[in-house]
Amino acid sequence: MKYIKNTAVFSLIALTFLLCGPKDPIKQAIETNKQGAELLPSNPEKALNKFLEASELDPKQAEYRTNAGIAYMTMDRKKEALEKFGEAVQIDSKYMQAYYNSGVILESLGRHKEAIQNYESALKLTTDDTPEIIYNLALSNENSGQKEDAIEYYSKFVKIAPASFKPAIEEAKTRIQKLGGKKNAEAKETKRVKSKKAKRNKN
Repeated sequence: MKYIKNTAVFSLIALTFLLCGPKDPIKQAIETNKQGAELLPSNPEKALNKFLEASELDPKQAEYRTNAGIAYMTMDRKKEALEKFGEAVQIDSKYMQAYYNSGVILESLGRHKEAIQNYESALKLTTDDTPEIIYNLALSNENSGQKEDAIEYYSKFVKIAPASFKPAIEEAKTRIQKLGGKKNAEAKETKRVKSKKAKRNKN
């Protein structure tokens, strides 16, 4: 009976350890990141602390570092935000949001060519043409003096953007006219269509 009693005590200790022991860090990171997301609109500084904590709990998640970068962006701490997005890309080279957000910051700093590179990387990682990326690419190309590319992207944006983007669509049309590129854009599109048809005929 003594042996059975000791076993029961051991079982109780084991159960207590399981219930009171340390939480799974990955699950804890998910919960902490969720808390950060809820805090972000009202208290970005507290949200940042949550995202940084989540990053420590699960260092392999690019999402948590990207979220920390977004919190830094919200507080206008651009340098730290860029660092976090860079860390996210090192963890996951296919994490689109980190490239896109880097592009936004770089453009705001007047580093147009670097912004273009990041937007292009983000665009390659999307399953379809994302209007926001296309518009930002157009803007960065315009600001860097690459008029033809800017016209091409603005024209593409006008073509693919949903009706909810109406103000941006009108802005894009105005910029195309300002760049004197309406006719050039139409000619370029016609040339592209003809080239596609020629390739099909060959096949």
